[in-house]
Amino acid sequence: MTRQERLHNLPQLLQEICAQVLKGEDVLQHKGTEISMRHGEQRFQKGYRPELVLTETRLLQREISVLLQEHLLGIDLSTLIVDSMRIADLLSVATERAIHAFYQVQSNNARKDAKAS
Repeated sequence: MTRQERLHNLPQLLQEICAQVLKGEDVLQHKGTEISMRHGEQRFQKGYRPELVLTETRLLQREISVLLQEHLLGIDLSTLIVDSMRIADLLSVATERAIHAFYQVQSNNARKDAKAS
């Protein structure tokens, strides 16, 4: 998988999550859910295993933490903890949705294979 393919959905998802954090929203909205599900479907089609989707999320959260640390002096500390928790929660929900879609595609393919046999 190329770097571009791996990052394909990431900018959209991060924009959606950041917009929701700025609005103070704690529930992943429809657009974020769609992006996450598309991500899971694409990962299945590329031969990923579900645990690799979890690894992607862990690495993304680490990079977000590094970015926050690098820019700590310019961040409004009065909202840092709450905003960081919202980002983590929304990323976790997005990952759950991606894995759910991954398994849906896997299940659908297994049914099609069983019918074809």
